[in-house]
Amino acid sequence: MQAPDGGYVVIGTFGAQDSDTDGYLFKIRPEARNIRVDFEAHDFGDVMVNESSDSFTFTVENNGSTDLTLGQISIEGNDSTEFEISRNTCTNTLTKDGAKCEVDVIFTPASTLPTPNKNTTLVIPSDDPDTETDEMTIELTGNATTQPFTLTAQVNGSGTITDTGGLINCGTGGTDCEEIYNSGTTVTLSAEADPGSVLSEWSGGGCSGNGDCIVTITGDTTVTATFTDEPTGVPPAPDIKVNGVDNDMVIKRDMDILITVSLDPGDWEGSFADMWLLSETPGGWHFYEYDEIAGTGEWINDYYPFWQGELDSAGTPGIADSITIYDTAAMATPPDVGIYTFYFAIDDTMNGVFDNNEGSLFIDSLELDIMY
Repeated sequence: MQAPDGGYVVIGTFGAQDSDTDGYLFKIRPEARNIRVDFEAHDFGDVMVNESSDSFTFTVENNGSTDLTLGQISIEGNDSTEFEISRNTCTNTLTKDGAKCEVDVIFTPASTLPTPNKNTTLVIPSDDPDTETDEMTIELTGNATTQPFTLTAQVNGSGTITDTGGLINCGTGGTDCEEIYNSGTTVTLSAEADPGSVLSEWSGGGCSGNGDCIVTITGDTTVTATFTDEPTGVPPAPDIKVNGVDNDMVIKRDMDILITVSLDPGDWEGSFADMWLLSETPGGWHFYEYDEIAGTGEWINDYYPFWQGELDSAGTPGIADSITIYDTAAMATPPDVGIYTFYFAIDDTMNGVFDNNEGSLFIDSLELDIMY
Protein backbone atom coordinates (compact mmCIF):
# COMPACT_ATOMS: atom_id res chain seq x y z
CA MET A 1 0.00 0.00 0.00
CA GLN A 2 1.06 3.61 -0.44
CA ALA A 3 2.69 5.23 2.57
CA PRO A 4 1.85 8.77 3.83
CA ASP A 5 4.98 10.05 2.14
CA GLY A 6 3.67 8.91 -1.23
CA GLY A 7 5.80 5.76 -1.57
CA TYR A 8 4.65 2.15 -1.56
CA VAL A 9 4.71 -0.62 1.01
CA VAL A 10 4.52 -4.37 0.53
CA ILE A 11 1.28 -6.36 0.57
CA GLY A 12 2.38 -9.84 -0.49
CA THR A 13 5.12 -12.10 -1.86
CA PHE A 14 6.25 -12.84 -5.34
CA GLY A 15 9.17 -14.66 -6.85
CA ALA A 16 12.42 -15.80 -5.31
CA GLN A 17 13.99 -14.82 -2.01
CA ASP A 18 15.95 -11.53 -2.09
CA SER A 19 19.22 -11.56 -0.17
CA ASP A 20 19.17 -7.74 0.27
CA THR A 21 15.87 -7.79 2.18
CA ASP A 22 16.34 -11.21 3.74
CA GLY A 23 12.88 -11.99 2.42
CA TYR A 24 11.00 -12.27 -0.79
CA LEU A 25 10.37 -9.85 -3.58
CA PHE A 26 7.01 -8.23 -3.03
CA LYS A 27 4.15 -7.39 -5.30
CA ILE A 28 2.99 -3.77 -4.83
CA ARG A 29 -0.26 -1.90 -5.51
CA PRO A 30 -1.64 1.50 -4.42
CA GLU A 31 -3.51 1.93 -1.13
CA ALA A 32 -7.28 2.25 -1.58
CA ARG A 33 -7.51 5.72 0.07
CA ASN A 34 -4.51 7.95 0.70
CA ILE A 35 -4.38 11.63 1.70
CA ARG A 36 -1.38 13.80 0.90
CA VAL A 37 -0.73 17.49 1.67
CA ASP A 38 2.13 19.26 -0.06
CA PHE A 39 3.50 20.97 3.12
CA GLU A 40 3.85 19.64 6.66
CA ALA A 41 4.19 23.16 8.17
CA HIS A 42 4.33 26.83 7.26
CA ASP A 43 5.89 29.88 8.94
CA PHE A 44 4.28 33.19 7.93
CA GLY A 45 7.28 35.16 9.26
CA ASP A 46 7.00 38.72 10.56
CA VAL A 47 3.56 40.33 10.23
CA MET A 48 2.46 43.68 11.66
CA VAL A 49 -0.18 43.63 14.40
CA ASN A 50 -3.70 44.06 12.95
CA GLU A 51 -2.44 43.49 9.40
CA SER A 52 -2.77 40.28 7.38
CA SER A 53 -0.12 38.16 5.73
CA ASP A 54 -0.27 36.96 2.17
CA SER A 55 -2.39 33.83 1.96
CA PHE A 56 -0.60 30.50 1.81
CA THR A 57 -2.12 27.62 -0.15
CA PHE A 58 -2.06 24.00 0.99
CA THR A 59 -2.93 21.41 -1.67
CA VAL A 60 -4.74 18.31 -0.45
CA GLU A 61 -4.62 15.24 -2.73
CA ASN A 62 -6.08 11.74 -2.79
CA ASN A 63 -3.70 9.52 -4.72
CA GLY A 64 -5.42 6.33 -3.69
CA SER A 65 -7.54 4.02 -5.82
CA THR A 66 -10.88 4.77 -4.10
CA ASP A 67 -12.63 7.95 -2.99
CA LEU A 68 -11.46 9.73 0.20
CA THR A 69 -13.88 11.32 2.66
CA LEU A 70 -12.81 14.58 4.29
CA GLY A 71 -14.09 16.02 7.55
CA GLN A 72 -14.47 19.66 8.58
CA ILE A 73 -11.12 21.39 8.09
CA SER A 74 -10.33 23.73 10.98
CA ILE A 75 -7.63 25.67 12.84
CA GLU A 76 -7.07 24.64 16.45
CA GLY A 77 -4.58 25.58 19.15
CA ASN A 78 -3.38 28.36 21.44
CA ASP A 79 -3.34 31.15 18.86
CA SER A 80 -6.06 29.83 16.54
CA THR A 81 -7.96 33.15 16.51
CA GLU A 82 -4.98 34.85 14.84
CA PHE A 83 -4.95 32.44 11.88
CA GLU A 84 -7.83 32.09 9.43
CA ILE A 85 -8.90 29.83 6.58
CA SER A 86 -9.60 32.40 3.86
CA ARG A 87 -10.50 29.93 1.08
CA ASN A 88 -11.42 26.25 1.08
CA THR A 89 -12.25 24.31 -2.10
CA CYS A 90 -12.28 20.95 -0.33
CA THR A 91 -15.70 19.24 -0.29
CA ASN A 92 -16.63 16.14 1.66
CA THR A 93 -15.16 13.81 -0.95
CA LEU A 94 -11.91 13.65 -2.91
CA THR A 95 -12.29 11.19 -5.74
CA LYS A 96 -9.70 8.57 -6.49
CA ASP A 97 -6.59 8.73 -8.63
CA GLY A 98 -5.18 12.17 -7.83
CA ALA A 99 -8.13 14.44 -7.11
CA LYS A 100 -7.01 17.68 -5.42
CA CYS A 101 -8.43 20.61 -3.47
CA GLU A 102 -6.92 23.71 -1.86
CA VAL A 103 -6.99 25.42 1.53
CA ASP A 104 -5.73 29.02 1.89
CA VAL A 105 -4.63 30.31 5.31
CA ILE A 106 -3.72 33.86 6.41
CA PHE A 107 -2.09 35.14 9.60
CA THR A 108 -3.49 38.32 11.25
CA PRO A 109 -1.82 38.88 14.65
CA ALA A 110 -3.91 40.81 17.18
CA SER A 111 -1.07 41.75 19.53
CA THR A 112 2.45 40.86 20.61
CA LEU A 113 1.14 39.54 23.95
CA PRO A 114 1.73 37.29 25.76
CA THR A 115 4.47 36.56 23.23
CA PRO A 116 4.99 37.72 19.63
CA ASN A 117 5.69 34.13 18.53
CA LYS A 118 2.34 32.63 17.51
CA ASN A 119 1.59 29.01 16.68
CA THR A 120 -1.44 26.84 15.98
CA THR A 121 -2.49 23.81 13.94
CA LEU A 122 -4.38 23.26 10.69
CA VAL A 123 -6.43 20.09 11.15
CA ILE A 124 -7.62 18.04 8.13
CA PRO A 125 -9.76 15.02 9.12
CA SER A 126 -10.21 12.12 6.68
CA ASP A 127 -10.91 8.39 6.53
CA ASP A 128 -7.38 7.55 5.38
CA PRO A 129 -6.60 4.42 7.41
CA ASP A 130 -2.93 5.42 7.69
CA THR A 131 -3.61 8.52 9.83
CA GLU A 132 -3.41 7.46 13.47
CA THR A 133 -6.08 9.89 14.74
CA ASP A 134 -8.15 10.09 11.53
CA GLU A 135 -6.74 13.56 10.88
CA MET A 136 -3.67 15.20 9.43
CA THR A 137 -2.15 18.11 11.38
CA ILE A 138 -0.05 20.91 9.91
CA GLU A 139 1.86 23.34 12.11
CA LEU A 140 1.27 27.07 11.49
CA THR A 141 3.58 29.71 12.97
CA GLY A 142 4.13 33.46 12.68
CA ASN A 143 5.74 36.39 14.46
CA ALA A 144 3.69 39.46 15.46
CA THR A 145 5.53 42.76 15.06
CA THR A 146 4.64 46.38 15.71
CA GLN A 147 5.33 49.66 13.95
CA PRO A 148 8.66 51.17 15.04
CA PHE A 149 8.62 54.80 16.15
CA THR A 150 11.30 57.33 17.06
CA LEU A 151 11.72 58.67 20.59
CA THR A 152 13.69 61.92 20.60
CA ALA A 153 15.19 63.38 23.79
CA GLN A 154 15.91 67.10 24.02
CA VAL A 155 17.75 69.03 26.75
CA ASN A 156 17.24 72.68 27.64
CA GLY A 157 19.92 73.89 30.01
CA SER A 158 22.72 71.88 31.64
CA GLY A 159 22.03 68.21 32.25
CA THR A 160 21.71 64.74 30.74
CA ILE A 161 18.81 62.44 29.85
CA THR A 162 19.30 58.67 30.03
CA ASP A 163 17.01 55.67 29.79
CA THR A 164 17.03 52.50 31.87
CA GLY A 165 17.92 50.41 28.82
CA GLY A 166 21.16 52.31 28.21
CA LEU A 167 20.18 53.38 24.69
CA ILE A 168 19.64 57.11 25.24
CA ASN A 169 22.37 59.36 26.65
CA CYS A 170 21.57 62.90 25.59
CA GLY A 171 22.89 66.26 26.79
CA THR A 172 26.10 67.04 28.65
CA GLY A 173 26.85 63.32 29.02
CA GLY A 174 26.38 62.26 25.40
CA THR A 175 24.79 62.78 22.00
CA ASP A 176 22.60 59.66 21.69
CA CYS A 177 19.30 61.53 21.56
CA GLU A 178 17.17 59.34 19.27
CA GLU A 179 16.15 55.72 19.51
CA ILE A 180 13.71 53.45 17.68
CA TYR A 181 11.11 51.53 19.72
CA ASN A 182 8.19 49.31 18.77
CA SER A 183 4.70 50.64 19.42
CA GLY A 184 3.52 49.85 22.95
CA THR A 185 7.03 49.88 24.43
CA THR A 186 7.33 51.64 27.80
CA VAL A 187 10.51 53.70 28.25
CA THR A 188 11.66 55.23 31.55
CA LEU A 189 13.79 58.36 31.20
CA SER A 190 15.83 59.93 33.99
CA ALA A 191 17.40 63.38 34.08
CA GLU A 192 20.59 64.30 35.92
CA ALA A 193 21.41 67.98 36.35
CA ASP A 194 24.92 69.34 36.09
CA PRO A 195 26.41 70.96 39.21
CA GLY A 196 24.66 74.24 39.88
CA SER A 197 21.52 73.20 37.97
CA VAL A 198 18.30 71.40 38.81
CA LEU A 199 15.71 69.65 36.68
CA SER A 200 12.87 72.13 36.43
CA GLU A 201 10.37 70.05 34.48
CA TRP A 202 9.66 67.51 31.76
CA SER A 203 7.45 68.19 28.77
CA GLY A 204 6.21 66.00 25.93
CA GLY A 205 5.29 62.32 25.97
CA GLY A 206 2.73 62.93 28.69
CA CYS A 207 5.48 63.78 31.20
CA SER A 208 5.57 66.67 33.66
CA GLY A 209 7.18 67.59 36.96
CA ASN A 210 10.76 66.69 37.77
CA GLY A 211 10.75 63.00 38.64
CA ASP A 212 11.36 60.21 36.15
CA CYS A 213 9.56 60.46 32.81
CA ILE A 214 7.71 57.27 31.80
CA VAL A 215 6.69 57.21 28.13
CA THR A 216 4.54 54.63 26.34
CA ILE A 217 5.42 54.70 22.65
CA THR A 218 2.38 55.09 20.37
CA GLY A 219 3.97 57.28 17.70
CA ASP A 220 6.99 59.47 17.05
CA THR A 221 7.56 61.26 20.38
CA THR A 222 9.75 64.13 21.57
CA VAL A 223 10.46 64.55 25.29
CA THR A 224 12.23 67.62 26.69
CA ALA A 225 13.97 68.03 30.03
CA THR A 226 14.41 71.64 31.11
CA PHE A 227 17.19 72.42 33.58
CA THR A 228 17.45 75.73 35.39
CA ASP A 229 19.92 77.27 37.82
CA GLU A 230 19.73 75.72 41.25
CA PRO A 231 17.67 77.92 43.60
CA THR A 232 19.69 79.87 46.14
CA GLY A 233 18.74 82.21 48.91
CA VAL A 234 15.74 81.67 51.14
CA PRO A 235 14.54 78.00 51.09
CA PRO A 236 10.92 76.88 51.47
CA ALA A 237 9.62 77.23 55.02
CA PRO A 238 6.84 74.75 55.86
CA ASP A 239 5.15 75.63 59.16
CA ILE A 240 2.92 73.48 61.35
CA LYS A 241 1.11 74.76 64.48
CA VAL A 242 -1.14 73.36 67.17
CA ASN A 243 -3.68 75.81 68.56
CA GLY A 244 -1.69 78.61 66.94
CA VAL A 245 1.58 77.63 68.65
CA ASP A 246 4.74 76.19 67.02
CA ASN A 247 5.84 74.22 70.07
CA ASP A 248 5.25 70.61 71.09
CA MET A 249 2.37 70.29 73.53
CA VAL A 250 0.92 68.10 76.28
CA ILE A 251 -2.86 68.33 76.17
CA LYS A 252 -5.92 66.54 77.53
CA ARG A 253 -7.97 64.52 75.08
CA ASP A 254 -11.19 66.40 75.89
CA MET A 255 -9.66 69.78 74.96
CA ASP A 256 -9.93 71.30 71.50
CA ILE A 257 -6.94 70.50 69.32
CA LEU A 258 -6.55 72.47 66.09
CA ILE A 259 -3.54 71.78 63.83
CA THR A 260 -2.84 74.07 60.88
CA VAL A 261 -0.12 74.27 58.24
CA SER A 262 1.17 77.04 55.97
CA LEU A 263 4.07 77.48 53.58
CA ASP A 264 6.37 80.27 52.49
CA PRO A 265 8.06 79.09 49.25
CA GLY A 266 10.94 81.54 49.64
CA ASP A 267 13.21 81.69 46.61
CA TRP A 268 11.98 78.24 45.52
CA GLU A 269 8.75 79.72 44.20
CA GLY A 270 8.05 78.26 40.75
CA SER A 271 9.98 75.04 41.47
CA PHE A 272 8.22 71.68 41.27
CA ALA A 273 7.92 69.71 44.48
CA ASP A 274 6.09 67.04 46.44
CA MET A 275 4.30 68.27 49.55
CA TRP A 276 3.78 65.79 52.40
CA LEU A 277 1.61 65.76 55.52
CA LEU A 278 2.31 62.74 57.70
CA SER A 279 1.26 61.68 61.17
CA GLU A 280 2.65 58.96 63.41
CA THR A 281 -0.11 58.02 65.83
CA PRO A 282 -0.94 55.20 68.25
CA GLY A 283 -2.80 53.70 65.30
CA GLY A 284 0.19 53.81 62.92
CA TRP A 285 1.33 56.08 60.10
CA HIS A 286 -1.18 58.16 58.15
CA PHE A 287 -0.95 60.52 55.18
CA TYR A 288 -3.15 63.50 54.51
CA GLU A 289 -4.86 63.39 51.12
CA TYR A 290 -6.00 66.80 49.90
CA ASP A 291 -8.96 67.45 47.61
CA GLU A 292 -7.96 70.64 45.79
CA ILE A 293 -11.46 71.22 44.41
CA ALA A 294 -13.20 70.83 47.76
CA GLY A 295 -10.36 72.52 49.65
CA THR A 296 -10.44 69.80 52.30
CA GLY A 297 -8.73 66.50 52.96
CA GLU A 298 -8.63 63.38 55.10
CA TRP A 299 -6.08 61.20 56.84
CA ILE A 300 -5.61 57.86 55.06
CA ASN A 301 -3.62 54.77 55.91
CA ASP A 302 -1.66 54.94 52.68
CA TYR A 303 1.50 56.41 51.16
CA TYR A 304 0.33 59.48 49.30
CA PRO A 305 1.62 63.04 48.79
CA PHE A 306 -0.56 65.85 50.10
CA TRP A 307 -0.01 67.87 46.92
CA GLN A 308 2.25 67.96 43.83
CA GLY A 309 3.10 70.89 41.60
CA GLU A 310 4.83 74.23 41.44
CA LEU A 311 5.52 76.12 44.64
CA ASP A 312 3.37 78.98 43.47
CA SER A 313 1.81 81.50 45.80
CA ALA A 314 -1.37 81.47 43.74
CA GLY A 315 -1.75 77.72 43.34
CA THR A 316 -0.14 75.81 46.16
CA PRO A 317 -2.47 74.99 49.07
CA GLY A 318 -1.43 76.67 52.31
CA ILE A 319 0.72 79.45 50.88
CA ALA A 320 -1.73 82.33 50.94
CA ASP A 321 -3.61 81.06 54.02
CA SER A 322 -3.07 78.30 56.53
CA ILE A 323 -5.26 75.22 56.25
CA THR A 324 -6.62 72.99 58.98
CA ILE A 325 -5.53 69.37 58.93
CA TYR A 326 -6.69 68.16 62.36
CA ASP A 327 -9.63 69.48 64.39
CA THR A 328 -10.99 67.55 67.37
CA ALA A 329 -14.03 69.81 67.47
CA ALA A 330 -15.18 68.17 64.25
CA MET A 331 -14.64 64.62 65.55
CA ALA A 332 -17.45 62.42 66.85
CA THR A 333 -15.23 61.10 69.66
CA PRO A 334 -12.03 62.43 71.27
CA PRO A 335 -8.71 60.99 70.05
CA ASP A 336 -7.04 58.08 71.81
CA VAL A 337 -4.41 58.95 74.38
CA GLY A 338 -0.79 58.61 73.30
CA ILE A 339 1.96 60.35 71.35
CA TYR A 340 1.04 61.97 68.05
CA THR A 341 3.78 63.39 65.80
CA PHE A 342 2.81 65.50 62.80
CA TYR A 343 5.16 66.34 59.91
CA PHE A 344 4.83 68.93 57.15
CA ALA A 345 7.53 68.40 54.49
CA ILE A 346 8.55 69.64 51.04
CA ASP A 347 10.90 67.67 48.80
CA ASP A 348 12.05 69.27 45.57
CA THR A 349 11.69 66.21 43.32
CA MET A 350 8.10 65.84 42.16
CA ASN A 351 7.85 62.09 41.74
CA GLY A 352 5.41 60.90 44.41
CA VAL A 353 8.29 59.49 46.48
CA PHE A 354 9.37 60.86 49.83
CA ASP A 355 12.92 61.89 48.85
CA ASN A 356 14.87 62.34 52.07
CA ASN A 357 17.93 63.88 50.43
CA GLU A 358 20.16 66.44 52.08
CA GLY A 359 19.52 69.90 50.71
CA SER A 360 16.27 68.92 48.99
CA LEU A 361 13.97 68.14 51.93
CA PHE A 362 12.46 70.90 54.05
CA ILE A 363 10.43 69.81 57.06
CA ASP A 364 8.66 71.05 60.17
CA SER A 365 7.14 68.84 62.86
CA LEU A 366 5.45 68.93 66.24
CA GLU A 367 4.63 66.36 68.88
CA LEU A 368 1.41 66.06 70.88
CA ASP A 369 1.18 64.07 74.07
CA ILE A 370 -2.55 63.51 74.45
CA MET A 371 -3.54 62.52 77.98
CA TYR A 372 -6.73 61.80 79.94
